[in-house]
Amino acid sequence: MQNDERGQAEQVVFKIIVAVAVFVVVVGIINWWDTRPQDKIAIIGDPSFGNPERSPGESTTLTVQIKNMSDVSTAENVLVSVTPSTSVIQVTSENQFVIGDLGPGEMRSPVFSILVAQDAINGTYNVTVNVSVDSPFQGDSKTSVITVTT
Repeated sequence: MQNDERGQAEQVVFKIIVAVAVFVVVVGIINWWDTRPQDKIAIIGDPSFGNPERSPGESTTLTVQIKNMSDVSTAENVLVSVTPSTSVIQVTSENQFVIGDLGPGEMRSPVFSILVAQDAINGTYNVTVNVSVDSPFQGDSKTSVITVTT
């Protein structure tokens, strides 16, 4: 009879060990899932006007560096757009640039043509750059500044 009780006790201990092991594995997977890097398209650095000081009537370009931060996933349908905060700054090229697909770690640098209006007064004006992309990626947004001096 003692051998039966001992065998049953060993089975209970074994089941407890298995249950604890499964629990540890599940918690580990949950923690990994919560801390893994998200697939993201990023604007690297600040969007660049080169020299941000411009005179009324002057043209310039705005260069934006876009990078797929994922090591394994391709970003699909990447679209970059620029939006000035005022009519003093005009986008003379298309205000949207379709990148399309961007492979893991790949980078592109779309260029937008910008014109400072002839009647612009001294001041600092914002141009917002947005990147949209299909899920599950996250897009990005940054604001760049252009200064008009007369």
